[in-house]
Amino acid sequence: MVGDQFMLDGVFFYWFSWIFCVIILFFMKKGMQRTYLLYWVLISIMLVNQFINIDSYTLSMGFIVTFWGAFIGLASLGRTIYHLVISLVIMIGYAGLLLIEVNAPIWVFIPRYLFIAGTCTILISILTKDFYSRVMTTLVGLSSGEILYNFITANYFFPSVIGDLAFMDIMMIIVFLLFLMYQYQQLKYQLTVYLKYQSRI
Repeated sequence: MVGDQFMLDGVFFYWFSWIFCVIILFFMKKGMQRTYLLYWVLISIMLVNQFINIDSYTLSMGFIVTFWGAFIGLASLGRTIYHLVISLVIMIGYAGLLLIEVNAPIWVFIPRYLFIAGTCTILISILTKDFYSRVMTTLVGLSSGEILYNFITANYFFPSVIGDLAFMDIMMIIVFLLFLMYQYQQLKYQLTVYLKYQSRI
């Protein structure tokens, strides 16, 4: 079971990353934002299996690229302090879920990917509304939570990789769920406008 889990780690990350690359390349308007997002995702894919050691911690290079890229994206948003506070809430929430999973695994009755991704998606949807701000606060919050969790557990468990493929999977599942929610809201809005227009004819 554990071996199968390790073999599956990274599947969601690679699938959804390439899906987003296609969406960004072919469906976004040309501009600096499209170029930035495309290179950001591609570099994260290329470096996700490259690692560096800082003191006793091992970090994925793809994780570092994702983290700093999200900070740059967060800085470009208005109301920076507000979005940083949201990221802080997400950080605490994500680290708390991981600690619950470790200390009371009997509470987790569904696969961890669905449990963590679903809970975080609901929390993020409540805290902020705009899709771009949701994504940036999510990435900053989750990455910070991953670091916080590893700092807390470093003295109790065998050190793990910060930003490993299991984390990248959960991160991309959440982003993909947010994307589906955004598309649903856009479709719902366009359908409402169309029906209102038809009712006036």
